[in-house]
Amino acid sequence: MLTSNPDHIWLTTEEAARYLGCSKAFLDKDRGAGLAGIPFVKLGRKLVRYNRAALDAYLTTKPGASHA
Repeated sequence: MLTSNPDHIWLTTEEAARYLGCSKAFLDKDRGAGLAGIPFVKLGRKLVRYNRAALDAYLTTKPGASHA
């Protein structure tokens, strides 16, 4: 987990999957298909990060969604 400011915590795909309570494979698929609309940032060709504040905001908009 990359941290420089408590308001800007960036998670790897594996960390985001644990945080959201889903699989890494689900996040990989969602990035391509965009079905769930989980926010992410792609840095370069392969580096992907998830902002924890953006994930929290996403979770508040999804009925019945929860994180671990």
